[in-house]
Amino acid sequence: AISWSPDSVRLASADKNGLIYIWNAKTGEQMGGCLRGHKQWINGLAWEPYHLNVECRRLASASKDTSIRIWDVILGQCIHTLSGHTQSVSSIKWGGTGLIYTGSHDRMIKVWKADNGILCRTLSGHGHWVNTLTLSTEYILRIGLYDPQNQQKLNGTSSEEIREKVQKRYEQIRLQNERLVSGSDDFTLFLWNPETGKKPICRMTGHQQLINDVKFSPDGRLIANGPGKLTKYAGIDKRFDGQSLATSSLQLAHDLTPNRIASRPRIGVTCTDAWREEPLGFYVDGNRHVSKMPK
Repeated sequence: AISWSPDSVRLASADKNGLIYIWNAKTGEQMGGCLRGHKQWINGLAWEPYHLNVECRRLASASKDTSIRIWDVILGQCIHTLSGHTQSVSSIKWGGTGLIYTGSHDRMIKVWKADNGILCRTLSGHGHWVNTLTLSTEYILRIGLYDPQNQQKLNGTSSEEIREKVQKRYEQIRLQNERLVSGSDDFTLFLWNPETGKKPICRMTGHQQLINDVKFSPDGRLIANGPGKLTKYAGIDKRFDGQSLATSSLQLAHDLTPNRIASRPRIGVTCTDAWREEPLGFYVDGNRHVSKMPK
């Protein structure tokens, strides 16, 4: 696992020995000693969002040893150990409201308070391993204080002014609540409102194999699952092979509005009643990357 801090100053990496290293992003040198505590390999890392802590010093890790740990990377200490999962913790996200979301091979998704490590709620519904999680605010949290439009960091007279700008940008994407999508070995996706609810908003079907990845679009309005569909949706093709992310012409566009939303019967629905043929599968009309559409 590997993850950049929101201020781009540090890079965290984790290995199969259960060790975490923090690196200086400019020099490539290790910062402090390694973080020890996990008994098995680490599957995921997540930094605290910039608008919650401008020091970017707290990092969460998820491990096969069934635990989640929250670290202070400056002190090199574990602040909290979160226990509750019964199998490997496969995915972790740190939300913009101070909640941490974890998915596990025990088929559960758990919501934790980052400040004290207390379990808020457990989301259940998947019939097999939970492999991947994504937040509707993930893109805006990941870029932190960076302004991709102007390709530079946000300007401000103080760190607090910059923090307020980052938080304002986050609130514009978050709207009423952060949404979470989970992908599983049971071939399904679930859409959740994890800040307040335990029941899924909807269950999305159609895959004929396990789901290893899912992502929201940068504006939080669209969901793409599987790396092939994601790159096709984003228009990423072989032209960008080997290009540096810092100098590439690849840009993420905002405020795209589809001309028409089409509908059709859902794929993979096996019930035998009238609902099987109801047009409850919605997609952007003309999108060739929708499952089972003519390519």
